[in-house]
Amino acid sequence: MSTTFRQFKKIHKQAYAAFDAGQLDTAAVYFQKLCRYHPDEAAFHYMRGLVAKNRMDWTTSLSANLRAIELADEFNEAYHWNAAIAATALHDWATARKMWVACELPISAGQGEITENFGITIIRLNAWDAGETVYARRIDPVRAVILNVPFPESGWRYGDIVLHDGAPTGSRTDQNGREISVFNALERWKISSKQTFTLFAECAHADDMQALLNLCQAHDLNAEDWTDSTRMICLQCSYGHVHEHRPKSAAWQTERSIGISANSLAEIEKVLNEWRGQNRQVLEICQQDYPIPERKDGWAWWI
Repeated sequence: MSTTFRQFKKIHKQAYAAFDAGQLDTAAVYFQKLCRYHPDEAAFHYMRGLVAKNRMDWTTSLSANLRAIELADEFNEAYHWNAAIAATALHDWATARKMWVACELPISAGQGEITENFGITIIRLNAWDAGETVYARRIDPVRAVILNVPFPESGWRYGDIVLHDGAPTGSRTDQNGREISVFNALERWKISSKQTFTLFAECAHADDMQALLNLCQAHDLNAEDWTDSTRMICLQCSYGHVHEHRPKSAAWQTERSIGISANSLAEIEKVLNEWRGQNRQVLEICQQDYPIPERKDGWAWWI
């Protein structure tokens, strides 16, 4: 049965409305219909691929974006970037390299996995949930290695390789006044072998806390004083619309929460036995392992 113009306009409106509302599962159905009704319209294939990217449906995303590239009258960077993201997710390095070369990105010639130095960035984990941000080292245009110890509840670990989006969603200013882009994590590309442990300790002075961090570093453990390093910010600030908040108290808190990334509890206990002493007390230490929260519909978290 053929589709009338009125029916087509209704489906068109429903498709974009569902996408704008963050209803990706519904949007996927409508954009598939649009591609079927107008198979030579590059924009519809691109949108189908965009929806699939945000749903982490990589096979659909790659095929839809490649079809959009094939149909486009001229070069479109967005089509190529999303195709490259999907290809990277699928470990299709030949296609990913082809897309990056077309975008004139500095990718070394070769075959197989891409490993470059694209500098330091900030990754927003679980943008559809709590949205914790961490520093990461980019190894290609859309993958980065986490350099912080994320909260266990996030499901992420120090050393995880993140597949992230290509468009920044906000920025932060580092200690040197440089602006660093924030990218949304899409999925964990490779899990770290490290586990996350939470240490609850009590120490009288900041020097005692620094001594523990120094010991961890000397024993090749990654540790963060979450009590000091964690800053809760509102949604507007997270996405780059920074405004004033009540300043954090400067008073030293003797009870500390520390995140430690290690291979085993035994590694940490060795460090703690060396650190314990006057004004330094270990209250509790536990290993916590949570799944990454599932993507939720109903919020356009990628904007």
